[in-house]
Amino acid sequence: MIFENTRAFAQQLDSQDILHHYRDEFYFPKVNDKDVIYFTGNSLGLQPKRTKAYIDEIMNDWANLAVEGHFYAEKPWWDFLC
Repeated sequence: MIFENTRAFAQQLDSQDILHHYRDEFYFPKVNDKDVIYFTGNSLGLQPKRTKAYIDEIMNDWANLAVEGHFYAEKPWWDFLC
């Protein structure tokens, strides 16, 4: 492959990307109703869409189990310490 610095070449490579479906698993910030291109190096990165559900699970365990969540939650917190 010979690199070309053109939009058409970039779009051709994008169309061949076998990992393209992973893009749908993240939230992209928008500017003027368009997804931003995200190149920030020192950050947590884009938020995975499944993160909120996971955090809500942990918060519900905390609300319902309090300290017992260390041992009796679906994902016991004790494991986080080891």
